[in-house]
Amino acid sequence: MKTIKVKCPLGYLEFTEDELENLINDFDFLMDAFLVLLNEDVCSKSDIPFNKKQILKYAKDMYLESNYSDEFIKECFKK
Repeated sequence: MKTIKVKCPLGYLEFTEDELENLINDFDFLMDAFLVLLNEDVCSKSDIPFNKKQILKYAKDMYLESNYSDEFIKECFKK
């Protein structure tokens, strides 16, 4: 599978096309999520299709599929 090399502050990272697409999708979600977390009332009147509860669930699932420790992520999302 083709890899894409991306320059970053500490050198280069290599991604497959699928990995890069997933990363961009996650980043796009997080940009919207941040706005909702800042002001859910304003965002409820916009085209952002998430509420705070949905964002927290999706973000937790996203992080559980990452390289972070599951225990660490579960602790971070604990209420």
